[in-house]
Amino acid sequence: MKAYRNISGAAALLCAGMLLLTGCGSGDSSQASGGKESKSEVSTASPAAEESSQADEVQSEAESASVSEAESEEDAKVKGPEVSEIHGEAGDNITWSLNSEGLLTFTGTGKMYDYTLPQDPNDFGRLMEKGYSDFDECPEWIYAAERKADRKGNSLPGGVVKAVISGGITEIGNCFMYRVNSLAEIEIPEGVTRIGDSAFYWCSGIKSITLPSTLTDIDDFAFYGTDFESVTIPEGVTEIKKGAFSHCNFLTDVKLPSGLKRIGEHGFSGNSKLTKLDLPEGLESIGENAFSGCLGLDEITVPASVTEIGKEAFGYMKEGFVLKCTPGSAAEKYAKENGINYKTV
Repeated sequence: MKAYRNISGAAALLCAGMLLLTGCGSGDSSQASGGKESKSEVSTASPAAEESSQADEVQSEAESASVSEAESEEDAKVKGPEVSEIHGEAGDNITWSLNSEGLLTFTGTGKMYDYTLPQDPNDFGRLMEKGYSDFDECPEWIYAAERKADRKGNSLPGGVVKAVISGGITEIGNCFMYRVNSLAEIEIPEGVTRIGDSAFYWCSGIKSITLPSTLTDIDDFAFYGTDFESVTIPEGVTEIKKGAFSHCNFLTDVKLPSGLKRIGEHGFSGNSKLTKLDLPEGLESIGENAFSGCLGLDEITVPASVTEIGKEAFGYMKEGFVLKCTPGSAAEKYAKENGINYKTV
């Protein structure tokens, strides 16, 4: 240890000497020179150095001006002229227009384009932080709803408040109104047969909705997170797909079609205010977590036609829940295997 301290002391002295020689550590340098300034501090710069310094200053000023100009252009783009309407295409034979009051209309025939969410998992953080409008795949009307302007910078302060789909349109595409919280009213006409994936995902501004009798397909997460209180699902729908009506936080009343065959995983999960639901005779399959988190359901009757029930479909996180079923049915077996209270009827 003694030898180590001696080496350290020598190294410290060497470092101190280096500081004095190089002018680093101004306090020590001042003491060594009797308080006088060192040559490096008082020496006059050469003409070449002055020219270099002036050139650097000019370049710096030019760069600052360039940045300021770019910022001004960006501000002008964001604060661009206010327009009364923007429009575009939403399908091969469908056009759309959005006016300054927030009315979005779709006219034409056939099916709308399907839009997509980013596939890279790393992009989902960006999606949540900045919104769908941060992606090129985003429809122009969603961009306008989030940014209150179009991609050209034209200001449209109304956003999207109401959407009207004209007769003749048969399919609503994927991500049609993805997370457009400002949307308060939607009119879907007779003739529409399909509502695409995540079409109204987290449109929490929607308080009521009427689905057309012609509807046959409601795709994954179509109405996830919407805030309507009741919904009647048309008779032509035979399957509730994954997460289609999940986390509808104000949903209290659901009328299922008599021809329903399958309820997919998380079909109605997280609907804590749902207190009653009649499952139709003829239903065959109930997916995993289909009714998990439906804390308002005290009981549910599962018809004998159901032959498949997924893991944690219902009865979890709800003390006192009772599953009503027929003797020897898949529902009775499910209740026994999962320790759920049941009653045969």
